[in-house]
Amino acid sequence: MHFFSTFFLGLWLLLAPVLKAQNQAPSRVITTSPTMTELVFQLGFASHLIAVSDFSNYPEPAKYLPRVGTFFLPNLEKILSFAPDLVLIDASSTPAQMVHQLNHLKINYKSFSIHSVDDLFEKSQELSKNIFYQESSVFLNQEKKDFWKIKTQYQKPFTFLVTAWFSPLTLVGHSSFLSDLISHFGGKNLLSQEIRNPYPQVSIEWFIKNPPEFLFVLTDNDSQLTQAQKFVTQWWKNRRVKVIPLHSDYFGRATFTALRELPKILGELP
Repeated sequence: MHFFSTFFLGLWLLLAPVLKAQNQAPSRVITTSPTMTELVFQLGFASHLIAVSDFSNYPEPAKYLPRVGTFFLPNLEKILSFAPDLVLIDASSTPAQMVHQLNHLKINYKSFSIHSVDDLFEKSQELSKNIFYQESSVFLNQEKKDFWKIKTQYQKPFTFLVTAWFSPLTLVGHSSFLSDLISHFGGKNLLSQEIRNPYPQVSIEWFIKNPPEFLFVLTDNDSQLTQAQKFVTQWWKNRRVKVIPLHSDYFGRATFTALRELPKILGELP
């Protein structure tokens, strides 16, 4: 293991001066989170990708790229073995030790953190203009135009909660991209705005005492949805709480997919 670490470090140090050309779009990009992978695809820069994080399964072509570990635990040796000229990391999930190692090895990386719809547009613009040197993005301009147009059609106020997990009971807080997105369409998150954790755990007692009109459930299988409906029947049997599934592949990431899919779901509600 030590031999391979030394070998890949030597390879990186040898190639680094060549790979870091000034004002040239990176051609060997690695993403360490599914969000960053999807954004690179959506912005039209997929041809620059050489490897991605383990759970990068959307869009379909992302499934066939080499893997470099999970977004909570990227594999530094694998990253080095690809000799990247840029590593895109998610600031909200990348361990501090990983960032320290990237700095220590002088590996070129950019850190992004997206907690709101405004962040999504701003960071995407930064990615396009400052990383890939594309001055104007037809995609971004159209997405922004479509979003601000369609959101005006869904301004009926409603209260909501979003479950990320049921064991332990974990909700989606105000400082998360998903909560901000739902709020753009008239929703009011019942969690206190003073809670800055994007995924706070709450007690069953608090949950029972705060029934929302809409309970959004982040899920990737039917069993989670069945569990949510069972809990609603048990805890809020005299309340009219609508359970709405949100597929985690679409809504578990801060990308343009969620912007497109949420209005479709809201449009089907009574």
